[in-house]
Amino acid sequence: MTPEQSHVADLIRTAFTGVPRPPAGNIAPHACKDCAALSAVLAPYTVEALPDAVIEAEINALCHLSPEAFAYYLPAYLLYGLRHFIYHHLPTEMALYTLLPRAEDEANEEVADRMRSRLRGFTAGQIQAVDAYLRLAEADPAFRRYYGTQLTDGRPRLLRFWEERWSA
Repeated sequence: MTPEQSHVADLIRTAFTGVPRPPAGNIAPHACKDCAALSAVLAPYTVEALPDAVIEAEINALCHLSPEAFAYYLPAYLLYGLRHFIYHHLPTEMALYTLLPRAEDEANEEVADRMRSRLRGFTAGQIQAVDAYLRLAEADPAFRRYYGTQLTDGRPRLLRFWEERWSA
């Protein structure tokens, strides 16, 4: 890791320390076979012990998590992304897509409400740590080329959703 990546990793660890672990029934609470399987895969692990192999196998997990599980497991995905800071690495890519709202997401009230709800439990320190991660990606020319305006415009949208999180 570069010194900048190590700094952001420290921000993430500090900001998310103490986030309560969700009960197994509230990890991916949608009543379907896939969410039940995802819950079963994640439930045995603390955020600190979540293996890279699980993150690599569950690249789409973040978008299916309850708001409580999202706040709990997101740091594992971000720290993984810092250890594998490659713009086209699938777990990193999917975490970024989950975090970066598109313009059409902002215009769709149902999607916007879901994003606000997901961020409702985040503290200022947590959203600042996420923002530091996104700024690190934005500062990398390869990330900027690959993600384009989704990265440069999505980061401010995410911050707006966080600011509006109680209006959902």
